[in-house]
Amino acid sequence: MDVLTERTTDTDREVAARVEVLRDLEGLVAKLMERHLEKRKLWFASDFLPADELQDEDADRRSAALRERARGIPDSARVALALNLLTEEGLPHFHRLLATYLGDESFWQRWNFLWTAEEDRHGGVLRDYARDSRVFNWREVEVLQ
Repeated sequence: MDVLTERTTDTDREVAARVEVLRDLEGLVAKLMERHLEKRKLWFASDFLPADELQDEDADRRSAALRERARGIPDSARVALALNLLTEEGLPHFHRLLATYLGDESFWQRWNFLWTAEEDRHGGVLRDYARDSRVFNWREVEVLQ
């Protein structure tokens, strides 16, 4: 029983130390984030891959060209794309973990929301590209998810 209590105490100390480091970094990260926000260009998946509502008479030609370019993607890159998509699917879990450990009253809450939104856009464009290019069997990826 003493060993279990000691491990729990060690774990609690380790988590507290990590949270303390993150709190100490808040000021620096706040400045860096403001600089990032001033320079960034907000983008969305539809900026790179036309959304369905924007389809015109060239839509079939563009889709065929996209699929043709994707045919040459090596298997190693396909695996990396699938793994990245699986990671992006875990985003709500990562967001929750960060929010749990960093709290609602800290600067990190704002960072967490901005980071989550950016990562969600990454996942969206990757998902759209993978689906539209037919770079792999989509059902197999969904089974992995």
